[in-house]
Amino acid sequence: MAPLREIAAGRGVTIAQVAMGWLHGRERVFGLPVVPIPGTRSRARVEENASGARVHLSDEENAGLERLAAQVAGDRYADMTFASAGREQQH
Repeated sequence: MAPLREIAAGRGVTIAQVAMGWLHGRERVFGLPVVPIPGTRSRARVEENASGARVHLSDEENAGLERLAAQVAGDRYADMTFASAGREQQH
Protein backbone atom coordinates (compact mmCIF):
# COMPACT_ATOMS: atom_id res chain seq x y z
CA MET A 1 0.00 0.00 0.00
CA ALA A 2 2.99 2.33 0.27
CA PRO A 3 2.82 3.39 -3.41
CA LEU A 4 -0.86 4.30 -3.01
CA ARG A 5 -0.18 6.29 0.14
CA GLU A 6 2.73 8.14 -1.46
CA ILE A 7 0.73 9.10 -4.55
CA ALA A 8 -2.28 10.14 -2.45
CA ALA A 9 -0.16 12.28 -0.11
CA GLY A 10 1.69 13.90 -3.00
CA ARG A 11 -1.54 14.83 -4.76
CA GLY A 12 -3.62 15.74 -1.72
CA VAL A 13 -6.25 13.09 -2.43
CA THR A 14 -7.36 9.90 -0.70
CA ILE A 15 -6.09 6.40 -1.38
CA ALA A 16 -9.56 5.54 -2.71
CA GLN A 17 -9.34 8.40 -5.20
CA VAL A 18 -5.96 7.17 -6.42
CA ALA A 19 -7.41 3.68 -6.84
CA MET A 20 -10.38 5.04 -8.77
CA GLY A 21 -8.06 7.13 -10.94
CA TRP A 22 -6.00 4.04 -11.70
CA LEU A 23 -9.12 2.06 -12.60
CA HIS A 24 -10.37 4.80 -14.91
CA GLY A 25 -6.93 4.86 -16.54
CA ARG A 26 -7.32 1.19 -17.53
CA GLU A 27 -9.28 2.55 -20.50
CA ARG A 28 -5.99 3.61 -22.12
CA VAL A 29 -4.44 0.22 -21.40
CA PHE A 30 -7.31 -1.91 -22.69
CA GLY A 31 -8.67 0.43 -25.35
CA LEU A 32 -12.23 0.25 -24.05
CA PRO A 33 -14.27 2.12 -21.47
CA VAL A 34 -13.83 1.06 -17.87
CA VAL A 35 -16.58 1.94 -15.41
CA PRO A 36 -15.68 1.04 -11.83
CA ILE A 37 -18.65 0.35 -9.57
CA PRO A 38 -17.41 0.65 -5.98
CA GLY A 39 -19.60 -0.43 -3.12
CA THR A 40 -20.40 2.37 -0.71
CA ARG A 41 -22.73 3.11 2.15
CA SER A 42 -22.49 6.87 2.49
CA ARG A 43 -22.95 9.96 0.37
CA ALA A 44 -19.46 11.17 1.29
CA ARG A 45 -17.91 8.00 -0.12
CA VAL A 46 -19.95 8.29 -3.33
CA GLU A 47 -18.61 11.82 -3.81
CA GLU A 48 -15.07 10.71 -2.93
CA ASN A 49 -15.19 7.82 -5.40
CA ALA A 50 -16.71 9.94 -8.17
CA SER A 51 -14.00 12.56 -7.80
CA GLY A 52 -11.43 9.82 -8.35
CA ALA A 53 -12.33 10.03 -12.04
CA ARG A 54 -10.50 13.37 -12.07
CA VAL A 55 -7.26 11.82 -10.79
CA HIS A 56 -5.03 11.31 -13.83
CA LEU A 57 -1.90 9.40 -12.95
CA SER A 58 1.48 9.83 -14.58
CA ASP A 59 3.14 7.01 -16.50
CA GLU A 60 5.53 6.53 -13.57
CA GLU A 61 2.69 6.35 -11.04
CA ASN A 62 0.80 3.89 -13.24
CA ALA A 63 3.88 1.71 -13.59
CA GLY A 64 4.28 1.57 -9.81
CA LEU A 65 0.66 0.64 -9.33
CA GLU A 66 0.91 -1.98 -12.09
CA ARG A 67 3.72 -3.65 -10.16
CA LEU A 68 1.55 -3.60 -7.05
CA ALA A 69 -1.49 -4.98 -8.91
CA ALA A 70 0.61 -7.80 -10.38
CA GLN A 71 1.12 -9.11 -6.83
CA VAL A 72 -2.63 -9.61 -6.32
CA ALA A 73 -3.91 -13.09 -7.06
CA GLY A 74 -6.91 -15.19 -6.14
CA ASP A 75 -10.39 -14.46 -4.91
CA ARG A 76 -11.15 -11.68 -2.47
CA TYR A 77 -13.02 -14.11 -0.20
CA ALA A 78 -12.32 -17.78 0.40
CA ASP A 79 -15.89 -18.57 -0.63
CA MET A 80 -17.09 -16.03 -3.21
CA THR A 81 -20.72 -17.18 -2.81
CA PHE A 82 -20.79 -15.31 0.50
CA ALA A 83 -19.17 -12.10 -0.75
CA SER A 84 -22.30 -10.02 -0.26
CA ALA A 85 -24.00 -12.04 2.48
CA GLY A 86 -26.03 -9.78 4.74
CA ARG A 87 -25.62 -6.61 2.69
CA GLU A 88 -29.17 -6.76 1.43
CA GLN A 89 -30.48 -6.55 5.00
CA GLN A 90 -28.36 -3.58 6.13
CA HIS A 91 -29.74 -0.08 5.67
